[in-house]
Amino acid sequence: MMLTAPQIKMIHIAKTAAGISQERYREILRSVAGVESSTAAELNNRDCDAILKALKPRRESGWQDGQLKMFRKYAGYCKMGLDEARQLLFRVTDQMNEESPGLDQHQFEMVMAELEVMLEVKVGNGTVSVPSGVDLGHWRSRLPGAKINSRQVYEIELTWSALLPYLPEDKRTNTYLRSILASACRLKYLDDIQLLSAFRAITAIEALKLRLKQEQTKLAETVPF
Repeated sequence: MMLTAPQIKMIHIAKTAAGISQERYREILRSVAGVESSTAAELNNRDCDAILKALKPRRESGWQDGQLKMFRKYAGYCKMGLDEARQLLFRVTDQMNEESPGLDQHQFEMVMAELEVMLEVKVGNGTVSVPSGVDLGHWRSRLPGAKINSRQVYEIELTWSALLPYLPEDKRTNTYLRSILASACRLKYLDDIQLLSAFRAITAIEALKLRLKQEQTKLAETVPF
């Protein structure tokens, strides 16, 4: 339900009092409520409160209150405990806590995009349902075309090494690995892992982990006690 005129007016007054630019104002709206305008139809009373809180004087550094709330909300959507969410945070940013003063807007969007991928995977396998009002492509659509990073390459290699013992010998090849990753990323083929974008690498890693879990489950079901 759209916010009332008095609520919208309060938000605009808070924006003026904060002395922020229009672009920064839009960043706050996106990070807190996933919208571009205070007149967006999907906003509710809780979003209004969160936006007003986010427009209060900023922390000197690090993620703001609205960003922290969004990070924790998406972790909850994924049914992740805070410790697990912080492991994801560390993989993406090298920071161990979401309240670290070293975190910036770009890192926030990278972390949110990875949480979004995890949420989509869990929706796909029936673990969770799509939360009401959530666009599963919102955060990924904001990412620049960054290339796969060294940590993502390492995670692919580590998961692949764990998967190898479960595969027939003729499939323990880099060609088969690339075919798994290409299929997960909806590519016709993949010549080299280094050609993946950072966004597609997230999808590739989740696909490998899921395959490893499936093979482990299959083995457990066939081995007699």
